[in-house]
Amino acid sequence: MKKVITIINLLFITTFFGQTAFSGIITYEIKINTLKTKNYQNSESRAKMDKKVRKTIDKMYASSTIEEGVLVFNQQESRYNLISNMKNDAKGGINLVKNEAGGSRVFYSNSLTKKNIEQDCEILGECFLVENPVLKWELKQKTKIIGGYLCYQAVSTKEYKGRKSYTVAWYTPQIPVNFGPKGYNGLPGLILELERGTIQYNAIKIKLNPKRRLTIKKPTKGKIISRAEFNNMFLKANPKFKN
Repeated sequence: MKKVITIINLLFITTFFGQTAFSGIITYEIKINTLKTKNYQNSESRAKMDKKVRKTIDKMYASSTIEEGVLVFNQQESRYNLISNMKNDAKGGINLVKNEAGGSRVFYSNSLTKKNIEQDCEILGECFLVENPVLKWELKQKTKIIGGYLCYQAVSTKEYKGRKSYTVAWYTPQIPVNFGPKGYNGLPGLILELERGTIQYNAIKIKLNPKRRLTIKKPTKGKIISRAEFNNMFLKANPKFKN
Protein backbone atom coordinates (compact mmCIF):
# COMPACT_ATOMS: atom_id res chain seq x y z
CA MET A 1 0.00 0.00 0.00
CA LYS A 2 2.77 2.45 1.01
CA LYS A 3 4.67 1.54 -2.15
CA VAL A 4 1.64 2.37 -4.31
CA ILE A 5 1.13 5.72 -2.56
CA THR A 6 4.83 6.56 -2.97
CA ILE A 7 4.68 5.84 -6.70
CA ILE A 8 1.62 8.08 -7.01
CA ASN A 9 3.31 10.90 -5.12
CA LEU A 10 6.46 10.59 -7.23
CA LEU A 11 4.36 10.75 -10.37
CA PHE A 12 2.65 13.86 -9.01
CA ILE A 13 5.94 15.59 -8.15
CA THR A 14 7.50 14.75 -11.52
CA THR A 15 4.50 16.02 -13.43
CA PHE A 16 4.13 19.09 -11.21
CA PHE A 17 7.65 20.37 -11.70
CA GLY A 18 7.56 19.47 -15.37
CA GLN A 19 5.03 22.26 -15.86
CA THR A 20 5.93 25.94 -15.53
CA ALA A 21 2.26 26.89 -15.46
CA PHE A 22 -1.00 25.01 -15.36
CA SER A 23 -4.59 26.24 -15.54
CA GLY A 24 -7.97 25.09 -16.75
CA ILE A 25 -11.75 25.09 -16.72
CA ILE A 26 -13.62 21.92 -15.75
CA THR A 27 -17.37 21.50 -16.15
CA TYR A 28 -19.04 18.88 -13.96
CA GLU A 29 -22.42 17.25 -14.46
CA ILE A 30 -24.07 16.74 -11.08
CA LYS A 31 -26.91 14.29 -10.56
CA ILE A 32 -28.42 11.71 -8.24
CA ASN A 33 -26.94 8.23 -8.30
CA THR A 34 -29.96 6.18 -9.35
CA LEU A 35 -28.65 2.94 -7.86
CA LYS A 36 -28.20 4.53 -4.44
CA THR A 37 -31.63 6.13 -4.73
CA LYS A 38 -33.18 2.69 -5.27
CA ASN A 39 -31.26 1.37 -2.26
CA TYR A 40 -32.63 4.26 -0.17
CA GLN A 41 -36.19 3.61 -1.33
CA ASN A 42 -35.92 -0.03 -0.27
CA SER A 43 -33.98 0.60 2.94
CA GLU A 44 -35.12 -0.14 6.48
CA SER A 45 -34.17 3.37 7.60
CA ARG A 46 -36.66 4.90 5.15
CA ALA A 47 -39.39 2.53 6.36
CA LYS A 48 -38.76 3.61 9.96
CA MET A 49 -38.91 7.35 9.19
CA ASP A 50 -41.68 9.60 10.38
CA LYS A 51 -44.25 9.78 7.57
CA LYS A 52 -43.92 13.56 7.17
CA VAL A 53 -40.11 13.34 7.03
CA ARG A 54 -40.25 10.50 4.52
CA LYS A 55 -42.71 12.42 2.36
CA THR A 56 -40.49 15.51 2.41
CA ILE A 57 -37.35 13.57 1.43
CA ASP A 58 -39.18 11.68 -1.31
CA LYS A 59 -40.40 14.98 -2.71
CA MET A 60 -36.85 16.36 -2.68
CA TYR A 61 -35.67 13.42 -4.79
CA ALA A 62 -38.59 13.81 -7.18
CA SER A 63 -37.99 17.56 -7.57
CA SER A 64 -34.27 17.30 -8.29
CA THR A 65 -32.76 17.95 -11.72
CA ILE A 66 -29.35 17.46 -13.32
CA GLU A 67 -27.13 20.48 -12.64
CA GLU A 68 -23.75 21.70 -13.90
CA GLY A 69 -20.92 23.25 -11.94
CA VAL A 70 -17.71 24.90 -13.15
CA LEU A 71 -14.24 24.82 -11.60
CA VAL A 72 -11.71 27.42 -12.74
CA PHE A 73 -8.15 26.92 -11.54
CA ASN A 74 -4.51 27.82 -11.95
CA GLN A 75 -1.45 26.34 -10.25
CA GLN A 76 -2.30 27.97 -6.90
CA GLU A 77 -6.02 28.83 -6.70
CA SER A 78 -9.43 27.50 -7.68
CA ARG A 79 -13.02 28.76 -7.67
CA TYR A 80 -16.15 26.62 -8.04
CA ASN A 81 -19.83 27.48 -8.41
CA LEU A 82 -22.96 26.18 -10.09
CA ILE A 83 -23.73 27.51 -13.56
CA SER A 84 -26.55 29.88 -12.65
CA ASN A 85 -28.21 30.15 -16.06
CA MET A 86 -29.09 26.48 -16.29
CA LYS A 87 -32.70 25.61 -17.01
CA ASN A 88 -34.46 24.21 -13.94
CA ASP A 89 -37.35 21.86 -14.70
CA ALA A 90 -38.15 21.07 -11.07
CA LYS A 91 -41.87 21.40 -10.43
CA GLY A 92 -41.82 22.89 -6.97
CA GLY A 93 -40.15 21.47 -3.89
CA ILE A 94 -36.52 21.55 -2.86
CA ASN A 95 -34.00 20.66 -5.55
CA LEU A 96 -31.78 18.22 -3.64
CA VAL A 97 -29.06 18.13 -6.31
CA LYS A 98 -28.85 21.91 -6.61
CA ASN A 99 -28.62 22.38 -2.84
CA GLU A 100 -26.04 19.63 -2.33
CA ALA A 101 -23.95 20.77 -5.32
CA GLY A 102 -23.50 24.28 -3.94
CA GLY A 103 -26.66 26.28 -4.61
CA SER A 104 -25.76 29.98 -4.73
CA ARG A 105 -22.56 29.48 -2.75
CA VAL A 106 -19.02 30.07 -4.04
CA PHE A 107 -16.08 27.82 -3.11
CA TYR A 108 -12.49 29.12 -3.18
CA SER A 109 -9.31 27.18 -2.45
CA ASN A 110 -5.65 28.20 -2.26
CA SER A 111 -3.04 25.44 -2.19
CA LEU A 112 -0.27 27.69 -0.82
CA THR A 113 -2.15 29.31 2.07
CA LYS A 114 -4.16 26.11 2.68
CA LYS A 115 -7.35 28.19 2.73
CA ASN A 116 -10.63 26.52 1.82
CA ILE A 117 -13.36 29.19 1.86
CA GLU A 118 -17.09 28.88 1.22
CA GLN A 119 -19.04 32.10 0.67
CA ASP A 120 -22.63 31.76 1.85
CA CYS A 121 -24.95 34.77 1.49
CA GLU A 122 -28.27 32.95 1.72
CA ILE A 123 -28.77 30.48 4.58
CA LEU A 124 -28.53 32.98 7.46
CA GLY A 125 -29.69 36.08 5.57
CA GLU A 126 -26.24 37.71 5.37
CA CYS A 127 -22.86 36.92 3.84
CA PHE A 128 -20.30 34.75 5.59
CA LEU A 129 -16.89 33.49 4.50
CA VAL A 130 -16.82 30.04 6.07
CA GLU A 131 -13.39 28.48 6.55
CA ASN A 132 -13.75 24.77 5.84
CA PRO A 133 -11.15 22.19 6.87
CA VAL A 134 -9.45 20.12 4.18
CA LEU A 135 -10.68 16.54 4.17
CA LYS A 136 -8.41 13.69 5.18
CA TRP A 137 -8.14 11.16 2.38
CA GLU A 138 -7.13 7.52 2.24
CA LEU A 139 -5.48 6.75 -1.10
CA LYS A 140 -6.56 3.48 -2.68
CA GLN A 141 -5.00 1.17 -5.28
CA LYS A 142 -8.05 1.21 -7.59
CA THR A 143 -7.63 2.95 -10.95
CA LYS A 144 -9.76 3.73 -13.99
CA ILE A 145 -9.63 5.92 -17.09
CA ILE A 146 -11.81 9.05 -17.12
CA GLY A 147 -11.78 11.26 -20.20
CA GLY A 148 -8.49 9.75 -21.30
CA TYR A 149 -6.81 10.35 -17.92
CA LEU A 150 -5.55 7.67 -15.56
CA CYS A 151 -7.35 8.24 -12.26
CA TYR A 152 -6.83 6.85 -8.76
CA GLN A 153 -9.46 6.39 -6.07
CA ALA A 154 -9.41 8.15 -2.69
CA VAL A 155 -11.92 7.86 0.16
CA SER A 156 -12.71 10.25 3.01
CA THR A 157 -14.67 8.90 6.00
CA LYS A 158 -16.76 10.96 8.40
CA GLU A 159 -18.50 9.66 11.52
CA TYR A 160 -21.45 11.38 13.21
CA LYS A 161 -23.44 9.89 16.08
CA GLY A 162 -22.05 6.43 15.40
CA ARG A 163 -22.87 6.49 11.69
CA LYS A 164 -20.23 6.68 8.97
CA SER A 165 -20.52 8.49 5.66
CA TYR A 166 -18.10 8.27 2.78
CA THR A 167 -16.88 10.61 0.06
CA VAL A 168 -15.28 8.80 -2.88
CA ALA A 169 -13.09 10.74 -5.31
CA TRP A 170 -11.27 9.82 -8.51
CA TYR A 171 -8.27 12.09 -9.19
CA THR A 172 -5.61 12.23 -11.86
CA PRO A 173 -1.94 13.15 -11.22
CA GLN A 174 -1.76 13.93 -14.95
CA ILE A 175 -3.46 17.24 -14.12
CA PRO A 176 -1.09 18.39 -11.34
CA VAL A 177 -3.32 20.54 -9.12
CA ASN A 178 -5.00 19.45 -5.89
CA PHE A 179 -8.46 20.91 -6.58
CA GLY A 180 -11.95 19.56 -7.23
CA PRO A 181 -15.65 20.50 -7.24
CA LYS A 182 -17.34 22.23 -4.30
CA GLY A 183 -14.13 22.75 -2.33
CA TYR A 184 -13.19 19.07 -2.30
CA ASN A 185 -9.41 19.12 -2.58
CA GLY A 186 -6.14 18.03 -1.01
CA LEU A 187 -5.35 15.14 -3.36
CA PRO A 188 -2.23 14.75 -5.56
CA GLY A 189 -4.17 15.53 -8.73
CA LEU A 190 -7.39 17.07 -10.03
CA ILE A 191 -10.65 15.37 -9.05
CA LEU A 192 -12.58 14.29 -12.16
CA GLU A 193 -15.31 12.28 -10.42
CA LEU A 194 -16.72 12.47 -6.93
CA GLU A 195 -19.54 10.78 -5.07
CA ARG A 196 -20.98 11.85 -1.74
CA GLY A 197 -24.09 10.10 -0.50
CA THR A 198 -26.54 9.91 -3.39
CA ILE A 199 -24.96 12.82 -5.30
CA GLN A 200 -22.29 12.29 -7.94
CA TYR A 201 -20.08 14.71 -9.91
CA ASN A 202 -18.70 13.80 -13.34
CA ALA A 203 -16.29 15.95 -15.37
CA ILE A 204 -17.87 16.33 -18.82
CA LYS A 205 -15.68 19.13 -20.25
CA ILE A 206 -11.96 19.51 -19.60
CA LYS A 207 -10.23 22.60 -21.01
CA LEU A 208 -6.58 22.88 -20.03
CA ASN A 209 -4.15 25.78 -20.41
CA PRO A 210 -6.45 28.12 -22.37
CA LYS A 211 -4.80 30.91 -24.36
CA ARG A 212 -6.32 33.65 -22.23
CA ARG A 213 -4.97 34.01 -18.72
CA LEU A 214 -7.44 32.81 -16.08
CA THR A 215 -8.12 35.12 -13.16
CA ILE A 216 -9.39 33.44 -10.01
CA LYS A 217 -11.54 35.90 -8.10
CA LYS A 218 -11.39 35.31 -4.36
CA PRO A 219 -14.71 36.05 -2.58
CA THR A 220 -14.27 38.89 -0.09
CA LYS A 221 -17.81 39.89 0.87
CA GLY A 222 -18.81 38.51 4.26
CA LYS A 223 -17.64 37.91 7.82
CA ILE A 224 -14.88 35.31 8.22
CA ILE A 225 -16.07 32.47 10.43
CA SER A 226 -15.14 28.84 11.11
CA ARG A 227 -17.30 25.93 9.99
CA ALA A 228 -18.10 25.00 13.61
CA GLU A 229 -19.20 28.58 14.40
CA PHE A 230 -21.37 28.73 11.28
CA ASN A 231 -23.01 25.39 12.10
CA ASN A 232 -23.81 26.55 15.64
CA MET A 233 -25.38 29.76 14.32
CA PHE A 234 -27.46 27.75 11.86
CA LEU A 235 -28.74 25.39 14.56
CA LYS A 236 -29.69 28.31 16.81
CA ALA A 237 -31.66 29.84 13.96
CA ASN A 238 -33.15 26.46 12.96
CA PRO A 239 -33.48 24.33 16.12
CA LYS A 240 -35.60 21.66 14.36
CA PHE A 241 -32.47 20.53 12.47
CA LYS A 242 -30.82 19.33 15.69
CA ASN A 243 -32.70 16.06 15.30
